[in-house]
Amino acid sequence: MDILKINLYNKFYYDYVNDLESTHPFISSLTKRPLTDITPKFKSDRKHFKEMKTILAEQNKDQNSERAALHLKYLEDPDTLILITGQQLGIFASPLYTIYKLITTIKLAESLNSKSGNRRYVPVFWLETEDHDFREINHIGIFDKNFKPEQLWYEGKDREKASIRFYQLESCIENLTDRLKNSLLQTEFSDELFEKLREFFKPGVGWAIAVRNFLKDLFESYGLLFFEPGDNKIKQKSIPFFKQLLEENDQVSALFGQTSEQLLASGYHSQVKVLPGQTYIHFENEAQQRMHLFRENNSYFLKDGSKKLTLSDAIGFIEDRPLAVSSTVISRPLLQSWLLPVAAYVAGPGEIAYWAQLGRLFSHFELEMPFLYPRISATIVEPKIKRYISKYAIAPDKLLPRKKDFIDRYYKDLVEAKEDPFGRLQQILKEEEGNITSYLKSIDQTLIETGKKTLERMAQTLMNFENRVLKARKDKESIRTDHLEQVHTAFFPEEIPQERYLTLVYFLNKFGPEIMNHLYENLSLDNFDHQMTYL
Repeated sequence: MDILKINLYNKFYYDYVNDLESTHPFISSLTKRPLTDITPKFKSDRKHFKEMKTILAEQNKDQNSERAALHLKYLEDPDTLILITGQQLGIFASPLYTIYKLITTIKLAESLNSKSGNRRYVPVFWLETEDHDFREINHIGIFDKNFKPEQLWYEGKDREKASIRFYQLESCIENLTDRLKNSLLQTEFSDELFEKLREFFKPGVGWAIAVRNFLKDLFESYGLLFFEPGDNKIKQKSIPFFKQLLEENDQVSALFGQTSEQLLASGYHSQVKVLPGQTYIHFENEAQQRMHLFRENNSYFLKDGSKKLTLSDAIGFIEDRPLAVSSTVISRPLLQSWLLPVAAYVAGPGEIAYWAQLGRLFSHFELEMPFLYPRISATIVEPKIKRYISKYAIAPDKLLPRKKDFIDRYYKDLVEAKEDPFGRLQQILKEEEGNITSYLKSIDQTLIETGKKTLERMAQTLMNFENRVLKARKDKESIRTDHLEQVHTAFFPEEIPQERYLTLVYFLNKFGPEIMNHLYENLSLDNFDHQMTYL
């Protein structure tokens, strides 16, 4: 398997997957703790784990596959642990890295269940139905019929800070589905695929339900289960957690700040900023707008300033209106482990960076911090692109995110391989600089600065001319340049990593449902580099 060896993510992520000791104070070592040792020490009095598993089973009673039935059976065992991941619910389950998160979680469960004796693990997708970043989930990326990147947008109403669980698909979903089909190549798989999409994504269906059911269709044979945190029973059970989070806000804020400062002192950045007065709780106002609850001394207020509360008022809100209370990016991981026996969380690079800020908070709530397992990171390489890579001998380390850098580097390397005259001239100028300076010094020292500037202008002029020659070569070899541009587009559409841009629908349409088995079988669970999988 080829690896794309360029840095796409944050420093902490790379140090973590490479098991640098500088990450150990924040997150347990990735490689020094065997996966079969994932045995969190759950408090014996946390009896609601059993009830949560029952609710999880109820939420998945529509599952019909043999593997799903097995996982539901596992939930009856009090020793069964949860492997969980979560993600915003992008339209048509986009982008691709959502799929990679789920594949990682399922493969991890399969691996552990084959090695762990009597201990059982169940893969679960935490549906982030309470997220409100609509503009991050209302579009998809594809390659059109001419292999050009194109983004298509759902044009329904933006309800601003309303949780996605309140969204119902509007009639414009039909227009989006039609535009999507018309933009893609018609294949033998198109009609069946779009019949399914129209079944799941139709006017009047809840946004979250549509995404959940589409993912269920894709992953049902693998036994993936879904957890909906907005369920009324779960909200009722969450009341003590949010009360503790609020009542102990001084300690929680201090601990979060201390860890964030420690990260900075260790040479990392804080993925989530420390802001004064955060309670790490959202309240919904009368208009269903999700607002962060802030604290100033003994007074509490929503971010929009619409309501001021005492501590007693805020606790009363949590007790009386639990459906209107939700977590933030910081408190959600804690809530997951408070509700469920979470052995491991499958995380993306950004998540790993902010989980590094949470260790002291898990300890404060007397929770075992889950094992943090990096999600698969990958690029899918189509047959045509594979041929171009082979034909032009493109090494993976030459695939740079900026198209111009990639094309220029390719042609420059091609010239240098044939003994680059421009490189020789630049080298001669550099080598002779000292001799020229000594010569000028022997004649007139006032000429040294002028000579230095003259040499710099000569080098710049030579570089400008070299760029003109490279451009002329690219223009002369227009077919090769077009193929190189297609290779770059395949990896970095609009200079964005493929996994963050493309929807799986593009590959389902072109290569059929078998693409799921291909990804599952060919993407490696234990490889934390960016993988290239060839179709």
